[in-house]
Amino acid sequence: MLPSDYSSIVAEGVSALREFAAEVRARAEREPNAPELWLTVRDIGGLAERLRESDDWAWQTGAADWLSPADLGVLATLRESGGEPSPYRGEAIERPRATAISALHDFLAQYLARAFEFEDMATYRSADDSPAS
Repeated sequence: MLPSDYSSIVAEGVSALREFAAEVRARAEREPNAPELWLTVRDIGGLAERLRESDDWAWQTGAADWLSPADLGVLATLRESGGEPSPYRGEAIERPRATAISALHDFLAQYLARAFEFEDMATYRSADDSPAS
């Protein structure tokens, strides 16, 4: 079973990733000779969007199979870069964002390792199963 606060962990992580992506995008626009910054925007922004688009059914059943070790690498780079310059950000990570990134990394590492007991895909109720309003 997933931690009861998993949706908060994901939501706070998405928010932090979006903030990072916006910062790196602004930096990339100021530094046209740094194409690696645009790759970083793609990495961070893409992960944020994939996380945001995953529904409860995918998380609860273990079907968020689009996650990869590369996604953990993006989060680890953000978490470990500390106060050093990095293509992943230009300034020191603020404490709340650092906490959100760390919590998201730890949750996704456990998720990828299948450390949780997942719901049965055939019986877990999805949003599509709800009655029409």
